[in-house]
Amino acid sequence: MIEYNDTLNPILWDGFNIKAEIKEKLLEIYTTFKQQVLDNNIPLDIIDVLLLGSNASFNYTKNSDIDLHLVVDFNDISIDSTLVQVLYNSEKSTFNSNHNITIKGLPVEVYIEDINAGTQSNGIFSLLQNKWLRLPEYNPPEDVNIEQLLNHYNTLVQEALLSNSPEKIKHLINDIRMLRKISLNANGEYSKGNLVFKELRNNGDIQKLYDTLADLTSSQLSLENNKRTLSEVK
Repeated sequence: MIEYNDTLNPILWDGFNIKAEIKEKLLEIYTTFKQQVLDNNIPLDIIDVLLLGSNASFNYTKNSDIDLHLVVDFNDISIDSTLVQVLYNSEKSTFNSNHNITIKGLPVEVYIEDINAGTQSNGIFSLLQNKWLRLPEYNPPEDVNIEQLLNHYNTLVQEALLSNSPEKIKHLINDIRMLRKISLNANGEYSKGNLVFKELRNNGDIQKLYDTLADLTSSQLSLENNKRTLSEVK
């Protein structure tokens, strides 16, 4: 289940040099997103724009996103940091939902991160500075057996999807996200929790959870869902 390559993704890189057309397009995406945020009167003072994650390292797959991170300092913003994060998350979600952006077939996901939060990634490339901030190391991992943990979460996913319960699905989504975060912080990219997350994402289970949650929530909020006929009332 672990994929490791001898080179960086040749779609994006010539050796360790980012291809000019890729860099240009990523900066165009960044500029468009930044303008959206500013147009909504939300402060956004960019420190750097980073390309990181699997596509900035050797463990990319055909399903790996291009992770584009806009770095800001929450301490420099005269708004409560929690509120700032909520606003940024909303802008990010709106942008990613409204734009189905791909580069050479690879989906692009835009994020805003606090410079003080720290970043877990083997490779980090600065698009604004045009240089590596963290050059990825070629270090193939030892085999990690995630079969038992993956089977456990596969079962939980199927149970949640069949439950028709938005609360149960939302709880599982949060559980999977926390599994990944804790595992990354403890043992890095090849921790069991992170590998299980990637497998669930790659096989479409996480998207199924989000899609089902959206459908169930829409149904609950629709008048037709709760409408009863006069005969049923009587």
